[in-house]
Amino acid sequence: MKDVIAAVSDNNANIVNANIKTKNHVGIIEMGLELDNIDTLKKVITCVQNLPDVFSVKRIQTSSSMIKKSSASKTSRGFRQKRRPKKTEG
Repeated sequence: MKDVIAAVSDNNANIVNANIKTKNHVGIIEMGLELDNIDTLKKVITCVQNLPDVFSVKRIQTSSSMIKKSSASKTSRGFRQKRRPKKTEG
């Protein structure tokens, strides 16, 4: 999770909401992001896709009630990211 947060932060995007859940032993992270432009979104997606154990990253459309109201110069976007659960020795 911290690697995903770092990828967002390193590309000058802000996380405005996040939801984390698991399904069939796969972690799913949904985030609403505050961005300056679409190029920033593309950079964030590329960085997250390049993280180890990331299966996929995609932009999803969210309802307007989930998007934080922001200044006119910024837009919000969401993406879904799946991670393989870490194996624990036991």
